[in-house]
Amino acid sequence: MSKKCLLVINVDWYFMLHWLDRANMLQSEGYEVHIAASFTEDKNKRHLVSLGFFCHDYPLDRKSFSFLKEIRSVYRLGRLVLALKPDIVHTITVKPNVYGGLLSRLLSIPLICSVTGLGALFSNSDSLSRLFRRFVIICYKLSSKTPNVRFIFENDEDRKLLAKLNAVPLTKSVTIRGAGVDVCEYSVSPPPNARSVLFAARLLKSKGFYDLVEAKRLADDKGQPFNVLVAGIVDTDAHDCIPLDDVLEYDRLGLIRWLGRVEDMAALMRNVDLVVLPTSYGEGVPRILIEAASCGRPLVSCDVRGSRDIVVHESNGILVNTNSPADLYEAICNILNDPELARKYGINSRALVEREFSNDRVMSDTLRVYKDFL
Repeated sequence: MSKKCLLVINVDWYFMLHWLDRANMLQSEGYEVHIAASFTEDKNKRHLVSLGFFCHDYPLDRKSFSFLKEIRSVYRLGRLVLALKPDIVHTITVKPNVYGGLLSRLLSIPLICSVTGLGALFSNSDSLSRLFRRFVIICYKLSSKTPNVRFIFENDEDRKLLAKLNAVPLTKSVTIRGAGVDVCEYSVSPPPNARSVLFAARLLKSKGFYDLVEAKRLADDKGQPFNVLVAGIVDTDAHDCIPLDDVLEYDRLGLIRWLGRVEDMAALMRNVDLVVLPTSYGEGVPRILIEAASCGRPLVSCDVRGSRDIVVHESNGILVNTNSPADLYEAICNILNDPELARKYGINSRALVEREFSNDRVMSDTLRVYKDFL
């Protein structure tokens, strides 16, 4: 009889981008895979059902700090767990991790929590973020005291930070670096040498979009122009969402070229020379940088947790200070103006992905956690 796994995640599009490969792997290993998420598009649910997954609508307000809403979310998840009786529950992102941790103590369910970066909660300094951060640390601490709970982190810095805060002991956690990438799909291609720069991410202020626009203005003013392609998701549920009107205005002014949501990122990579993500957000390991590195592209990002795992400074790219358009402009132009440097960075990018971030590596590490745990 196959084992039953319940994957709990905040929203469907995030699952499709980052977790579908792992769900397919679990299914191929004989697991009956159930997915609980906020389904924002019927086509996503239909596609997952067509692949043999069992989908459960689990509305979740990612912006809410309402105590009553959170209690209702825990209750709904508890009812689903009691109805399904899964052999293992795997929660992904902060709120599902907190809910799953509480339920693991109440229902004695085997639980894996995936910490996919510490997010805005640990990046922001406002009073509400600090309050909720303390709450999350307390919940993680309570969860980690339960015998049948394990944590998976995407980078060692997050793992060590929560251990230092006495939230998750190192003995209860492992690091599996990033979401993995299909190195055959994201294959190396020659750069177009068109001075084209790609920014692809959720359109959040903390992802550094406005800094890149300012870097583009600097480049134009200094006679070192480059083309900025922007692809992404307008995430209106996020606190620091960038208004689409801003993006369209920059497109109208010729500062960027707005591509919207792009399904075939591997094809897009063939049309860019460099991928930039000037994020100050608490990333796990940014998937777009892993994909770009797999395609042999040099990278520019900020010197923050997560980005440091995939961007090795002056080896496959350049790390810059956060909130510094001038640093960003200089790093981009240094690479675009030196084809030999760009080529070296691209070669090193691909080698790093093959060594550390391939699908095969991530899938085997994830499956090992499941087998050891069960």
